[in-house]
Amino acid sequence: MPQEFYDVKTKSKVMVDEKNIYKTTFTSDTGQVRYGLRGTTADGRPLTKFVSKDTWDSLKVEAKAEVKKPKADKAEKADKKAPAKKAEAKPEKKAEKKPEKKAEKKSDAKKPAPKKK
Repeated sequence: MPQEFYDVKTKSKVMVDEKNIYKTTFTSDTGQVRYGLRGTTADGRPLTKFVSKDTWDSLKVEAKAEVKKPKADKAEKADKKAPAKKAEAKPEKKAEKKPEKKAEKKSDAKKPAPKKK
């Protein structure tokens, strides 16, 4: 039985045959499981549709597990973003910096003259 998917590129609903559909689950970081269907259009573009567990269980199509990419730590992300030259230069600059003293406020500053009406 063909399933109806929404094609974002063409902004229309399309029917996809069961031979081009497989079942999958999506698990969030908090452990919540969502059930979905993945299909491909005639020109090979992937489509996704979320369904209820009852619908997911009733379909007789192949089930594939969703492969989740491991998330990088914050330190690893920072290393990837910063170029190597800047990362080496920063420690040298920090060692050379001297603590700066805050400038004292001058109380002798002239006040603007009041506006005449």
